[in-house]
Amino acid sequence: MQIIKTAISDRSPAGKDSTQNKRSGCERAGGCACGFRPRIVCFSESSKITLISLLISAALIVATGTTKASDPIKVVVIRENAVGTSAQAQPYLDDLLAQIARKNGWQSVEGKYLNNREKGLRYIEKEQPDFGILSLATFLALRENHKLKVIGQVLLSVPGGSQYYIVGKGTADLASCKQQLLASNHIRDSKFIENVAAKRAFKLSEFKTLQTERPIQTIKTVIRDQAKCALIDDAQMSELDKIEGGAELKPVWKSQRLPPMPVVAFQKAGKKETRQFQDTLAGLCRAKNQDICKNVGISSLKVASDSQYAQAVAAYSK
Repeated sequence: MQIIKTAISDRSPAGKDSTQNKRSGCERAGGCACGFRPRIVCFSESSKITLISLLISAALIVATGTTKASDPIKVVVIRENAVGTSAQAQPYLDDLLAQIARKNGWQSVEGKYLNNREKGLRYIEKEQPDFGILSLATFLALRENHKLKVIGQVLLSVPGGSQYYIVGKGTADLASCKQQLLASNHIRDSKFIENVAAKRAFKLSEFKTLQTERPIQTIKTVIRDQAKCALIDDAQMSELDKIEGGAELKPVWKSQRLPPMPVVAFQKAGKKETRQFQDTLAGLCRAKNQDICKNVGISSLKVASDSQYAQAVAAYSK
């Protein structure tokens, strides 16, 4: 909001007292109440109405937090436990967001790619993004507090977070892993693993758990006999044959396939921008944009709604 300051000089341009000028100006304005002391601003009735309207409009803008047209649209991508670093993915996300801005006629857009939920939360609290592309577990954890609305979903060109497995080396079944050391980089959100991924087929308390920090570290912990079993996702499963000793690890349990990463609107998002974004989702990864989407790990995007995630939301809330 711009603040405009108006000053009336004590003197006329010729250096004489400007009282007569003020009086005649006031009389021409229609007889407003006008003082003759220096630096008293005189308004006609029409000017008063205009000023009051401006002040009311300014107050409404402050009260409602309306985003100015010049403010960038902000998009956060949180893909928990993804292979690779956020720094490697960021330039590809920037390319994709540039295409999104072009298609939607947005003046500017800013984005952040993160593969860690805690860092993502800090970004959200500080930057107040308009839209997000989130891992399913992240979406379920943040949905209620941030009043997230599903507007689409992402189909990935590379696996990750769609299915979970428990693997072991020379392990006959799931029971053989229980009461043994289970390594995983996915167990920070136990409610998601137990209620959504496993659908209560097991509880993490039935294992001795080892929290790992990196996807490959989880696999190597079992290969090196530092843990009996590992809880991994489909991205890690696809890497087993590429890691020395990984072929020895066999699944003893697997989850059903889970819903894709949702595209969500935060409370801050304007209705117009939300409608624009949703209307253009399906065409974002077609034709010349295919390579841009592929670079960031996306095969396609499509329109979706909260109803398609209702079952996962209900399971997570138990």
